[in-house]
Amino acid sequence: DVVFIGPFDLALNIGCPLIDVSNPGKELSEAMDKIKKAAKAAGKAVGIYLDTGVQAKEFAGKGYDMINVQTDLVSIRKIFAHEFKALC
Repeated sequence: DVVFIGPFDLALNIGCPLIDVSNPGKELSEAMDKIKKAAKAAGKAVGIYLDTGVQAKEFAGKGYDMINVQTDLVSIRKIFAHEFKALC
């Protein structure tokens, strides 16, 4: 069993929308920590969606077991931005 944290969804659910993934803010960080601790106490693995490899390394160090680096939407946006920038 895995408890998978979606930071964007969680942020909306607790009333503080996530604008900058690299700076989640105190309330969201505390909520994610609370969920992670509860899941670990129940013997569950904890997963999370992140935006970069740097974040993945950081969260692996924080004890997250499964890390998804980038969603399909974020990846597509970054690829298109990179390719269009090369045209100009």
